[in-house]
Amino acid sequence: MLTLDKLTIRFGGLVAVNELDFHIPEGCIFGLIGPNGAGKTTCFNMISGTFKPTSGSVALKGQRIDGFPMFKINGLGISRTYQNINLFGEMTALENVMVGQHSRMTAGVWNSMLRLPGQRAEEKRIRQKAEETLAFVGLTHRLNDQADSLSYGEQRLLEIARAIASDPCLLLLDEPAAGMNPSEKMELMHLVKRIRDTMGITILVVEHDMKFVMNLTEQICVLNYGKRIALGTPEEVQQNPEVVEAYLGGGEDE
Repeated sequence: MLTLDKLTIRFGGLVAVNELDFHIPEGCIFGLIGPNGAGKTTCFNMISGTFKPTSGSVALKGQRIDGFPMFKINGLGISRTYQNINLFGEMTALENVMVGQHSRMTAGVWNSMLRLPGQRAEEKRIRQKAEETLAFVGLTHRLNDQADSLSYGEQRLLEIARAIASDPCLLLLDEPAAGMNPSEKMELMHLVKRIRDTMGITILVVEHDMKFVMNLTEQICVLNYGKRIALGTPEEVQQNPEVVEAYLGGGEDE
């Protein structure tokens, strides 16, 4: 599904990610972990198009996408959430999820301005899809509420709903469990597995909660100072001495 080949980015004299290689099989829930400043979110930003790599490549289903703008990468099938919740606060939950389908809309400007039948049919379809997506994540009861009136955990779920509404083949989750209590984290874990199992979406997750990552993911890549120091199953990663030294014993994640 996704292949990174010697992916590197420099900010002046700082090498934030250094020749990173890994491959995510289709249908996998893949974890990217590492201590503070390891380069995890920077890696996400290169995959999603926020940053352009200095060298190396990112390929989605065999097609190079490094350097593409964010909207094009989203249109090809990559969607993401953010460390800091990034919703349209004054819009309803339903409207936020409808916006998430923008890359799949086909009605042109004139159709929209004149409210032609094709545009009305598309809007009905988008609304129905948004309602179904909100039901999937358990937010039907907040459908018409403003996003900024939702609880923190509900806003996290809404951001995931908006991300999956665009029918991605790859979903990037950037610290989705941050700020959640143990019960919410357990529900989130079940939701992420359902997204993969029922929708067939491959998932790449960055998360600092080690228990959450180890119980959710099937393969893990560990970064330290921008370089890969381990790659394998959760069991293999936990037993790796470099991981124990650099991550498990290194304090909180970014």
